[in-house]
Amino acid sequence: MNSIMKHRFLGTWKVDENDPVSVKNYGDVTMTFEAEGTLKYVVNNGKEQQIMLLTYEVQDDKLITDQPSSPQKETTRFEFISDDKLKLFFDGVESNFIRSKEKE
Repeated sequence: MNSIMKHRFLGTWKVDENDPVSVKNYGDVTMTFEAEGTLKYVVNNGKEQQIMLLTYEVQDDKLITDQPSSPQKETTRFEFISDDKLKLFFDGVESNFIRSKEKE
């Protein structure tokens, strides 16, 4: 695993509210990346949250995720625009995330 690139993911990322396409495609989503390779993917539906606990690894410019309760690896190309802005390319769809400054 590319540990330098993995380190750049650590922390919480939120859908970029200034990107209407990302908001339309994903809604109010946060992703929290932990150092040990776990990823908490949260969809906020207003009244409730849907939480998915995943594992992740980084290989070159690919983020590889898996959900242990229903194993199926998904590969997403990524690009860091800055330290606080992440662009994901999944299944032909581009989405933008901003690093959250809030404490989890």
